[in-house]
Amino acid sequence: MNIEFEAKLYTDISNVGCCIGFNMESSASQNIRDDYQKWIMQLREDPLSLTNSDYQKWLKLFDTYTLSYSSPFASNLSSPDALKSILSNSGCCY
Repeated sequence: MNIEFEAKLYTDISNVGCCIGFNMESSASQNIRDDYQKWIMQLREDPLSLTNSDYQKWLKLFDTYTLSYSSPFASNLSSPDALKSILSNSGCCY
């Protein structure tokens, strides 16, 4: 589940559209979807604002509201290290 969320987050940050992290498969309220979109827009403007605590918040919400993924939450993958590595190696953000 962690890796699936991180992949969706990367797509949302790098894509013109938004927001597959909390798309129609999600049972999240419209307020949560709107807040997620605001967070994505903030990350698009400033990828350095990606914090572990924000990531963990949205990861847990993804786990709660996206029932189509039944793989367990892995606490050892609770920070976006792969995403940060991809962003830093792309030369666009870090």
